[in-house]
Amino acid sequence: MMHNQGIFLSTVLPVDKCNLEDSACMTKAYQTALTTFVAGLPDYGVEVMDVMDLDDFAFDLSGLQFSLKEGKFKGLKGATIDNVKWNLKKKTAEVDFHLDGSVRGHYTAGGSILILPITGDGQMKLKLSDTMLMFLNQNWKQISEEFGKPVMEAAAKKMFKNIKSFLAKVPIAEIANV
Repeated sequence: MMHNQGIFLSTVLPVDKCNLEDSACMTKAYQTALTTFVAGLPDYGVEVMDVMDLDDFAFDLSGLQFSLKEGKFKGLKGATIDNVKWNLKKKTAEVDFHLDGSVRGHYTAGGSILILPITGDGQMKLKLSDTMLMFLNQNWKQISEEFGKPVMEAAAKKMFKNIKSFLAKVPIAEIANV
């Protein structure tokens, strides 16, 4: 299928093909492809990623013991892609994005985050209230280092697995000009 500017539309994702090192074009293409990609592409080994089933995980950081089972991460389809940068010499790609998301699942916790004592065992929904938002805004660096990293690592691991599966089945020339 030919786009009106003479750029071929990918047959796998609904995006115009870009040169890999054209960051502005790639950023727009990733944003356009996001909804289709996170909805899952089973023929290409891509699982549904919104809502994403997280692998069970546990961590012990700075006085907080926490585990999450049957976790679900919601919000990836609403992400804003801020920048995409491919480096052909190093064979790497860097994608910067942000989103509003939530995590649900069965948690067990004991200990504290900074001065907040946390203990419990039950169902959780991790979403910001006004009080929590103010606390997080004032202490974002410590909170993200202590709590956010393990949660985001679980989600990133699943995203990377799906991207790797996709790229193993789709030649890069199918989705970009190289």
